[in-house]
Order: sequence, then C-alpha cells, then structure tokens
Amino acid sequence: LLTSPTPDKLERCRVLYVSPLKALAYDVDRNLRAPLTGIRAEATRMGVEVSPVSVAMRTGDTPPAERQQMLRNPPDLLITTPESLYLMLTSRAREMLATVETVIIDEIHAMAGTKRGTHLSVSLERLTDLAEHEPQRIGLSATQRPLETIAEFLGGGDPSGAAWSPRPVTIVDAPKEKQLDVEIVVPVRDMTRPQDDAPDADDPAHKSIWPAMYPRLL
Repeated sequence: LLTSPTPDKLERCRVLYVSPLKALAYDVDRNLRAPLTGIRAEATRMGVEVSPVSVAMRTGDTPPAERQQMLRNPPDLLITTPESLYLMLTSRAREMLATVETVIIDEIHAMAGTKRGTHLSVSLERLTDLAEHEPQRIGLSATQRPLETIAEFLGGGDPSGAAWSPRPVTIVDAPKEKQLDVEIVVPVRDMTRPQDDAPDADDPAHKSIWPAMYPRLL
C-alpha cells in the first residue's frame, strides 16, 4: 500500500481485516496508526516518497455519519467483524469492497467449526464473486490446530469448474520447539535469612529477598 500508486478515490479499499471481536478490531486499529505515522515520518526524513495509507473501522458501533463518510472516501485498509462484513455486502457499502485485493482473518480458530465460521465462509465467497480479482486470503492465529483443517476452512471451494474443488492454501507454520537457556541464580547465601547479606541487617525492609535481587535485575 505504501509503495504502490494511490488509486482513484472510490477504488482505494484494497485490504480487508476481519476480526472476530470488536475489542480486537479496536486494538488493531490503534496499533496500525502509530506505525504508519512513523513510517511516513521516516520516509520523509530519508527523502523517500510513499503513498498515504488510510485506516478505518466498521463495526456495529460505527456511527451512521462515519459509514457515509467511508462510502464517499473508502479507506485503504478497512477493519471489520464478520457480521459487519455481511451487512456491508448487502448494502451500498458493497461497492467499495469490489477493489479488495487481500482479506486478513485474524484469530481464525475462533470461528472455524462454528456457525459464525460458516456465515463468514459465505461472506467470503460473496466477496470473491463481487471483487474485480479474487482476493488473497490470509488466516492468522497462534493456536490453530489442526493446520490442514483450518487451511481447508480458509480456502473454501472454487465453484467455477464443473465440480466443487478446494482452493490451494499454503501453510506457514512457526517452529514449535524453542531453545531455552535457563539459569537459576540465588542472590543470597541463605534464603531463610536474606537480611544477612543486606547492607543494613537491622532495617526491617531487608527481611525480604528483594533488596538483594534489585541490583542483579538492574
């Protein structure tokens, strides 16, 4: 979005971010704005030209005035929920979704195998039918298992041929095993009498082991 030319005003919505929870959607919205501002500032400092990237959120709590503003000026990246996506696809807002190129589904495990997941699958197929080009689907989760089943849910089926066939999905899995370097450190000679190693053994505050730990932590 930063490096590609800015499209016409009504064709700017290119990334759709679907969150199962409104609270998570608010977090994503807030956590996107600061990095985007920082990237623009750094690009200006380096003399690099980048395209402006606008972010907006559409949930059941979005005021009507903001919804109308989105129709007039679609954002580059729209954050929404499965239910709001369905409502957009059944209203005038569907027009701004025709240019979506990427759909990101966060916490996909929370919806797979549920009625909300089935509902979302239908919405994704409707979005695919509406879009000028079939959007790339990206599913995110730290706890999705089994991966193959979640991948099949994400891809859905391609009904364009003579028979239904699953779309190919690439699984990107982080390493499961972590190498840990663990060391046990005892900061005093006798943990039952931590005050013995304190500078002032008579100070009541030194009855705790913490005064001996603070210097090591610092």
